[in-house]
Amino acid sequence: MTSHPSIEWTMRKLSRGIDTSPKSCYSYLISQAKATTDNQSKLLLITMEYIKLPSVTVAPEVSWFDKLTLPSGKSYLVKERQLLCLDNISNIVDGYEDNIARAAGTDNNNKNALKDNIFVNGVLVSVQPPYVFAGSLSLIDGYTRYQALLELGITHWVFNIVEVKEGYTEQQVRDEIGLGANNHPPSKAATQDDFKKRLAAWVSNHKSESGELPSLGNCIDWVNSIPHSLTQKQVTDISEKVLNSSLCASTVASYDASKVQRFVQQNVDQNAEVIAYNASGNSTYVRRAVMSAFESLEKDQLPEIVGYTQNVLAEDIGKVRKSAQKHVDRYNDLFEKAFQLRLKHGANFKLFSLKGFVPQVIGEEEADTLVMLD
Repeated sequence: MTSHPSIEWTMRKLSRGIDTSPKSCYSYLISQAKATTDNQSKLLLITMEYIKLPSVTVAPEVSWFDKLTLPSGKSYLVKERQLLCLDNISNIVDGYEDNIARAAGTDNNNKNALKDNIFVNGVLVSVQPPYVFAGSLSLIDGYTRYQALLELGITHWVFNIVEVKEGYTEQQVRDEIGLGANNHPPSKAATQDDFKKRLAAWVSNHKSESGELPSLGNCIDWVNSIPHSLTQKQVTDISEKVLNSSLCASTVASYDASKVQRFVQQNVDQNAEVIAYNASGNSTYVRRAVMSAFESLEKDQLPEIVGYTQNVLAEDIGKVRKSAQKHVDRYNDLFEKAFQLRLKHGANFKLFSLKGFVPQVIGEEEADTLVMLD
């Protein structure tokens, strides 16, 4: 079934809080859905059901969500919903917001869009309310809504009360709900980075418990056990990258540019000028290293270029290093050619020659002639 383009546009605007107000987006959504004969647009209109709050001091009612079944999953069960005071909800662990399912934490742009949406339209009762653990009332999902509610001055909200099924942990519940519960509009669905972050934690936990890493198939099954909008190619790519990174972590020392600098200064020359070259990256990395080497000539010295890899298996490091050496050799050959051209053409030779600028000032520059600097 093909979705209506205007509906997709409106939902993107509404969920991201971009360009236009939720009120106008919602009005546009309603008008377009009414005007179209497309069944999916009609269905979307039906599912976007709001109940307006008279004021922020009036609490929503649990019965407003009665049309929705109590959710359950592989690792959890919701037996009831309750109206809870937001002051009693826990979303902080060790001083930090406990939104571990999100790679980048809570999205402030999405939070502001939700604030506007709640203020203008009210309570969206056609999707599940936020989830908290029974007993502790620790927030599992709905961090963005929770922050939006607090900033609006709302004191009470309806929550799904979650019980952990026997044989599962709270962390497994957090993964299943935190990544899968937002797979609907107008919420912000979990990103690939979110899945990578939580899959990496699951792989680490699997290794701690069993003494070995899971298979690629195990990783794919874990991702697919959570509701998502990813393609199977994306699922496979995520699983391969996480598993590969985990394999590297157990067999290869981890380095980044700053660690390379420290290594050289501690073990080679404490006064050395070092350019750290990520040999496992694309050609952009070697170009950056070359340009950094050129810029160092301002100090009348040539730096040391020291390579490193990231997320490369031990058995593949030799091949990656040889490829990196070929890249460096190629740029040295190009420099030699530039040097020979300098000898041939003398002082007039320029390695980089700026011919001019394209005309862009309308009415003042000739449209078909390069603009030259005075």
